[in-house]
Amino acid sequence: IQRTMRGDLARFTTGTHSPALISTARNLMLGLLLPFASGYSAATPRLAATARVTPLRLSNAEPAVSGLQALQRKALPFARPPLAPRRRRPPPVCSASKVGSVPLALDPHRWVQLGILSMLALLSDWTCFATVAVPSEWMTLEGHDAAELIDIFLASNVVSCFLFTDIAARLGLKKVVTGAATMMAGGCLLRSGIPFVEPAIEVMPGYGWEVAGTILVGMAQPFFQCTPPLLSATWFGSSERALATATAINFNQVGIATAFIVGGLMANSPEGMHAYFDVLACVSIAAAAATALLFRDRPETPPSASAAAAAAAAAAEAADASSVSSSA
Repeated sequence: IQRTMRGDLARFTTGTHSPALISTARNLMLGLLLPFASGYSAATPRLAATARVTPLRLSNAEPAVSGLQALQRKALPFARPPLAPRRRRPPPVCSASKVGSVPLALDPHRWVQLGILSMLALLSDWTCFATVAVPSEWMTLEGHDAAELIDIFLASNVVSCFLFTDIAARLGLKKVVTGAATMMAGGCLLRSGIPFVEPAIEVMPGYGWEVAGTILVGMAQPFFQCTPPLLSATWFGSSERALATATAINFNQVGIATAFIVGGLMANSPEGMHAYFDVLACVSIAAAAATALLFRDRPETPPSASAAAAAAAAAAEAADASSVSSSA
């Protein structure tokens, strides 16, 4: 074969064109185009072997066609038609409106719940750091360092944190938050005395009442500080839970900033200190009233499948407890 190709090449270079030379050139060109026509790589052993044993017999009598058309007409045994493009299946659409027979929906009241809990968190830290901006005025009025009340508050907070999980699981979200808001309002009243009574210097409570009120507020704070994840899982959809949790938790820092700003502006005298504590007590009472009236355990329709499962489990536990009590 090599000798024949050399002879054909010599005749081609010398200008002698024969039908055999033209046929050889066409066969070589078709052999080069063969991998592109069949859709397979010519580097594979199977295709190379098949290409060697399959002759390409194209006579001059055939009409003038391209190499690709000629290969298609020959219907070579190893040539496969090109595969049709694969269509991507659309992702399955998961219905977010119902889980089983339980409908799912986001309650617009969820933002009210978040606002109430955030306000309670703000008030608790505002009360803790109420005197940190005016330590000299507090020392003049009560005769004690302002940092003592912060230490008492934090110690009460730690003790209450150990009780939060059991109490919240037994009583539910509404009862624990409402009870803690009422406790905080009572503590603020003990710290301020009767709000807006003159002359202020004569009715400001003694230091013992300040300590008692601080303990109450410190024990109430974990029910605002540890509740945001539970509130988010109960009231918010999966895409809103991070925002709701971060908002409620960060309002503790807003309360600290409020203590520095408002305390520094108001508590510059004994009368100003009493008026400052009166404002704090009135805001706490208003927040406790709003909690009692507006705060709820859970929405009427669960916002997610996990919330629906938790509600079903809570209902089953309540039914079991009622059946046990009725049988007893």
